[in-house]
Amino acid sequence: MKIIPHGNRVYLFADKHKEQTGTIFLPERHSERSRVATVMGVGNEVTKWKKGDRVLISWYVGVIIAIIGMDFEADRHRMVTEDEILGKVEEEDKLEVGVADEPKGE
Repeated sequence: MKIIPHGNRVYLFADKHKEQTGTIFLPERHSERSRVATVMGVGNEVTKWKKGDRVLISWYVGVIIAIIGMDFEADRHRMVTEDEILGKVEEEDKLEVGVADEPKGE
């Protein structure tokens, strides 16, 4: 089965929830505020994201997709609107701090 989003919707597959960060265990209520997901498909009106992008979303955002008879993992498949995505996640070795250019004097 293939899921194709419509309009400004984005189909996401969220990473598995991590209950441990290094050697520090986080209480569940503190670790469920945001999560990283992979864009699996985009609607024809989506301009900011493309398939394969890694994005940050709020824990409670979007609609959970669960289809009877399909082997879907609980709450990892979601349909969100383009604007519900908080931002793009890049690999750590590629992260750079962006600074706006200063206005040029005339």
